[in-house]
Amino acid sequence: MQRKKEPAVCQHRGRDFSTMTSVLDYMKILLRLPLHQSTLPVTKVALMFKEPYILSGYRPTNKPWTYYLLSFFQLHNESVNVWTHSLAFVLVLTQMYRLSVSIDFQTNKDAATIIGFSIGALIQAFLSAACHLLHTKSPWWHYIWFLLDYAGVTFCSFGTGLACFYVCSHKYIYGLVENVFLPFNVLMSWMGFCSCCIAKLCFKDPYCKGRKLLMVFALGSQAFLLGIPVLARYVPCILDDECSLSSLTHLHFVFIFLICDALTFSTHFPEALKPGYFDVFGHGHQIFHISTLITMIVEMEAIRTDILSGATAHTRPDLTSFLAAFVVLIVVELLTLVSMRGLINTKVKEVLSASKSD
Repeated sequence: MQRKKEPAVCQHRGRDFSTMTSVLDYMKILLRLPLHQSTLPVTKVALMFKEPYILSGYRPTNKPWTYYLLSFFQLHNESVNVWTHSLAFVLVLTQMYRLSVSIDFQTNKDAATIIGFSIGALIQAFLSAACHLLHTKSPWWHYIWFLLDYAGVTFCSFGTGLACFYVCSHKYIYGLVENVFLPFNVLMSWMGFCSCCIAKLCFKDPYCKGRKLLMVFALGSQAFLLGIPVLARYVPCILDDECSLSSLTHLHFVFIFLICDALTFSTHFPEALKPGYFDVFGHGHQIFHISTLITMIVEMEAIRTDILSGATAHTRPDLTSFLAAFVVLIVVELLTLVSMRGLINTKVKEVLSASKSD
């Protein structure tokens, strides 16, 4: 006897029940996860995974992707790095919403700059969190994820450049370089990306001082050049007795935290003082992540202050141009990344060979 076909409604309910069961199964898995997963000492990992003065908390390689995704909820030496920039992603979105309440995104021309800055900050936060969560998958993926992380850094630098020029700049400097600023910003961001890639792939010792100095110099040079239109605002304020430097306090904080970013990135403090003591909580790169998180929020507050005070009256931001420039930067950096495949493979073999000889 032929089986009667089930009604479509029953089939739909069956699929819903199956989906709900799958979700519940995943929730049960998460609840059963130990807070501190089994990790490796520094002596058991390849050279490219080792961090100076971090002696434990390393995750094993060649596990399923789900292993690394679920490690988001567990303790290891990358946990805080992942959590801080995941939080940064949420905070940038929150700040965007807060700005949209005080600034009409449909009619205010400065909404374009807010969106441009936020895109760069969100890409950086996402790629950074993903990098620190997933790079241990394999030596090859380690390099891919960190190069993507550097791309995220330069996207954020590009967005910061938009804010510097179209919100916080001096009127005279703006008029002087308005026509060349966007191409220059793209060029400087791409050069920063290339410098970081060279630092990661071309130094025999992956953790020598020269490597970090190159990265700090490249990104610091971009920050200085893009900051000139902002620094120019200090000159008339210093020369004019009626202008108080306290009116630029919101910019003081931005520069202070940018300096903190450079210092916390380039040093291994406090773990250098007591190796192994700050493996999971409190090492220098975690402090760097917290500093960059605060910097993003301080920058968005500075953007809000200047927009509401009328400091952007002389600028003409255009969202279409910003998005086109972002697309150009993304395409150029992806092509650069693809062109480095051979160099990445060579580097993986070189470091693995060095690790075996140790």
